[in-house]
Amino acid sequence: MVKTRNVRDRIARPRHALPLRTRRAFVQAMAAACASAVIPRFATAQAYPTKPLRWIVGFPPGGGADIVSRIMAPWLSERLGQPVVVENKPGASTNISVQTVVNSPPDGYTLLFVAASASVNASLFDKLPFNLVRDIAPVSGLIDFPLVLVANPSVPVRSVGELIKHAKANPGKISLASFGTGTTSHVAGELFKMMASIDMVHVPYRGGAPMIADLLAGQVHAGIDVMTTALPHIRSGALIALGVAGKTRYPGLPDVPTIGETVANYEANSWCGVGAPKDTPDDLIERLNHEINAGLADPVIKARLATVATTPIIFTPAQIGARARRSPALCERLRRGCRRMNFKPCWTMPATVPGSGAHRRRPQRGFRSSPTRVTSSQITTSSCGKNTMRRAPDFSWQASLRPYCRNGACGGRSIRRIRRTCACATRSGGKS
Repeated sequence: MVKTRNVRDRIARPRHALPLRTRRAFVQAMAAACASAVIPRFATAQAYPTKPLRWIVGFPPGGGADIVSRIMAPWLSERLGQPVVVENKPGASTNISVQTVVNSPPDGYTLLFVAASASVNASLFDKLPFNLVRDIAPVSGLIDFPLVLVANPSVPVRSVGELIKHAKANPGKISLASFGTGTTSHVAGELFKMMASIDMVHVPYRGGAPMIADLLAGQVHAGIDVMTTALPHIRSGALIALGVAGKTRYPGLPDVPTIGETVANYEANSWCGVGAPKDTPDDLIERLNHEINAGLADPVIKARLATVATTPIIFTPAQIGARARRSPALCERLRRGCRRMNFKPCWTMPATVPGSGAHRRRPQRGFRSSPTRVTSSQITTSSCGKNTMRRAPDFSWQASLRPYCRNGACGGRSIRRIRRTCACATRSGGKS
């Protein structure tokens, strides 16, 4: 009898039919899904956030970007009721930080410190695995960074005009540092060299903090940095402010002229904003924009930002997105000027972000893989005395000071800095 009932049950119920409990759970889940579809969208923003947020910064600790981020993160944490953790992911002109956010889920828990450098990378790098405008949703503006040209006190210059004369008298021997290849500091430096018709060696660093450290130590002669990092050292006399890169003088240093007062029509600046992965819900972006703008308008936060030489910019997501799309115009202006003046900027760079393959390339033999602790005395003339060592036109940060022979007998091949001798001098016994 028992066997017969089991056989009849099997015949009556198909094999693929779910047990009663499972079917009941499935129906309840479907009903819950249908009910959630009609819940107003603002309910999502009301429940958000339920866990800590990540604030990704593409520069190392101690620089201007890191300082501003750590001013805003506690405010945002207090307003949202959840911790906001600042994560520094420097490298590749902020491309690594952008890629990190692009790969994050669009749930409003990952924010990107969008530097102006990130918006111009599309004009500088040949291939990138992402598009900033397409893959990053704009959230809000943050601050404007004034740029300043500074020099070590040991350099015999005290103004932009004196630096230009000194560089023309010593072509290829004066170094100009930046806080990263392809950053606004680098672009501003290349624009300055082009408009002033001077030849200076570009020395890139992975952020403003290590650049300032070498400027203070005299490892590099001059550099362009944000006022946030350089201002304390300017006021203490450890660095000399030669000129402000913006259109107007900085109110905190009224005696320091702009670079444009010496080099006509020169202007460069830096800014930053906040972004999130694309497809982040609009209500979450509106919530974040409201809280960040409230912080920028708060008197206490404004005072703290003023002490680090920054100006808040209160933007809607559409406004900060429009600024990001306009930023590559400076690079295009520089490119047009380079073509017109037959000037070769040192930024023919491969993308060095994960997934591009460029990070697997070997560094050049005989040269340092990092530009720090390199002095201009290492780039002088060859042993034959006729072949001037100059910056290689095919620039990469791994071989930032690679020289080449202008004589042509060796085909322009690289010279080992350790021996300071070129191939044609070696073959011909020191004669070319």
